Amino acid sequence: MNRVYDLHRLNGFYILNTKPVLKFSGLKKYYSTGSIEKDSFEYVTYENRPSRANLQPEEGCLIFAKMSNTTKTIYIDNELKENIYSTGFFSIKPKNINYEYLFYLLECTEFLQEKDSYSNGTTQFSINENNLKKIKVHLTTFKDEQTRIVKAIKAKEEKINALITNEEKQIEKLKVYKQALISEVVTKGLDPNVPMKDSGIFSIGYIPYSWEVKKVKFIIDSITKGSGITKESVSLEGDSECIRYGEIYTRYNISFDTCFSKTIEKNVSSKIYAEHGDLLFAGTGELIEEIGKNIVYLGNNKILVGGDIIIAKHHKNAEYLNYSLYSYASQAQKSKGKAKLKVVHISADEIKNIYIALAPESEQTKIVACLDKKVTLLDKVIKCHLNKIEKLKAYRKSMIYEYVTGKRKVY
Repeated sequence: MNRVYDLHRLNGFYILNTKPVLKFSGLKKYYSTGSIEKDSFEYVTYENRPSRANLQPEEGCLIFAKMSNTTKTIYIDNELKENIYSTGFFSIKPKNINYEYLFYLLECTEFLQEKDSYSNGTTQFSINENNLKKIKVHLTTFKDEQTRIVKAIKAKEEKINALITNEEKQIEKLKVYKQALISEVVTKGLDPNVPMKDSGIFSIGYIPYSWEVKKVKFIIDSITKGSGITKESVSLEGDSECIRYGEIYTRYNISFDTCFSKTIEKNVSSKIYAEHGDLLFAGTGELIEEIGKNIVYLGNNKILVGGDIIIAKHHKNAEYLNYSLYSYASQAQKSKGKAKLKVVHISADEIKNIYIALAPESEQTKIVACLDKKVTLLDKVIKCHLNKIEKLKAYRKSMIYEYVTGKRKVY
C-alpha cells in the first residue's frame, strides 16, 4: 500500500539555542559556511577566532547553512562535535522524525527552494528562525516509511559513491604521477645521458654535473607572511582579489592567475600583497605530505594575501623555483621532523633553508616549458574525472529528492 506524501511544515526538529563556545586552549578546527568541502577548514585559537566562530553543536544534531543558494548539511557525530562552526548555521535536533530522513530532506531540492524563497537580507540573503518554521515540503510522517526510504537511498548511494570513489582514485594516481614527473625533471633534467654527480643532499640524490645545489634563501629576493583575512570579510561585492591559506589546498593547483575570492579592502586591517611571480606557501596543514604546499601567482594584479600564508618573492624564473619546491625532494625537507605532530606548521625560516637543485638559467626555461606542457595535459585528464564526479553527484541529488518526496516509491 502506497502512502500519501502530504505537504507538511517541516517541524520534526528542535531549533537549539546553543551556548557560546567555551574557552579552550590550543587549536581547534573552524568551519565557516563557505568551507564545508572536504578538508576545507582553518585552525583557530580561542583568542584569534573570527567573531562568527561561536557555534559548537552537541552530538546528534544536524547543522545546515542559513544562507540562500547553499547546500551544506552536516550530521554532528562524536568526532565532529569537537569542531567549531559558524553562527551562519542552524543547529537542529530531530524529535518526531528519523534523523537520517531529516538529513536527506534538508539536502533535497524542494527544501532548498523553500529555504531560498523565505530568505531575506541586504548584502547576503539568509533564512531566520521564524521563516524556517514556515517551510513546507512533501514528506511522509510514517516512521516505517521513512526508514525504508533511508534504506533505499543508502543502497543507491552506496553504488554511486563507489563510482565517485573510483574516479577519485584515478585522480589521486594522476596527481602522484604528476608530482613524480616534476620531481624527476627538476632533479635529473631533460637529458638522461648527461654526466651526473652526487648533490650531497639525501632527498635530492644525483643531479646533472653542470647543476648546483643552493638553499632557497640564496635564490629568492625576500620572504614574508600574509595577514589575516576573515571569511566574513570575503564578499562577491569585494573590490580586491584575495587568497586565504585554505584555498591553496582546496582551490588551486600549481599556479594561478585569477583569485576565486574577493574582499572588501576596508575590512582588512593589515594589508599584505602578492604580485606576479610570487610564490605562496600554506603555513599550516593537517597532512604532513602536504605541509607547505606552494603555488605561484602569475596574474597581473596585486592580490591581498591572508594569514598563515608565506610569500617568497623571486622574479628570475619563479615557475622553475615553484616546480622545484613542489618536488618530492623539497617536500621531504618541508616535513622533516614533523611526523608526530597533530597540526603541522612550517615557518619562513624553514622554507629559506630548503635545498633545491638549480639548473643553469637557459636550461630552467626549457624545463618549465616541458613541464607546463605535460602538466597541462595531465590537468585536463584530471578535470575530465572531476566532471564525471560532478555528474554523479547531480544524479545522487536528484535521486534523493525523488525518494524523500515520494516521486520514487519504496516497497
